[in-house]
Amino acid sequence: MDSSSTFGYNSVEDRIWLSNSSWQNRLWLTRKHCKELLRAITQTLQGAYTDAPELPTEDIEREHDNAINRPSNSTGAVLHVGRDTIKQTSVSYALCTRITLIQYSNRFELALSASKTDYRMMFSREELHRFLRALYLILKQTDWQLPQPPRWLTRSYLPAALQKILQAPLPENLDCDIDDYEADSNEPPNSD
Repeated sequence: MDSSSTFGYNSVEDRIWLSNSSWQNRLWLTRKHCKELLRAITQTLQGAYTDAPELPTEDIEREHDNAINRPSNSTGAVLHVGRDTIKQTSVSYALCTRITLIQYSNRFELALSASKTDYRMMFSREELHRFLRALYLILKQTDWQLPQPPRWLTRSYLPAALQKILQAPLPENLDCDIDDYEADSNEPPNSD
């Protein structure tokens, strides 16, 4: 993938948008297309390791972890997670009507069709893992109740200590004023 791609979720439209630096329009991806895309990419990646693509293996987990955590060897695989704002009136959208994932010997092509135009993206295997991860992270923002993706796709890459902090309930005294601190003390006010 020699261009930059950005995903986002538009809650008003209840659709995912996908843009690419080489395209003139953003594409709307519906729930149905995202479900099929998630399934197709997952099965394609897992299929290299097992005759039963629905069963994840240690090999696919390791490959996915390496693709996410290692610096990219490719020249331009850039993915971004974006937010759509109402003020973006100059952006034009096209509704994606068909998605096809084509596997070549060492590359993948994602062909997205909209009215009168085909949009294409090429990926290495590593880049396809990253594209899938970005799609998964955007889909988490929706309330689409899609089938559960494989464990290797859903795992967190935050260190355990940070996960505990983010999952812990917030303290009750978050709304206290700075004036509540004693002037000669570095300690926060006692909430007793």
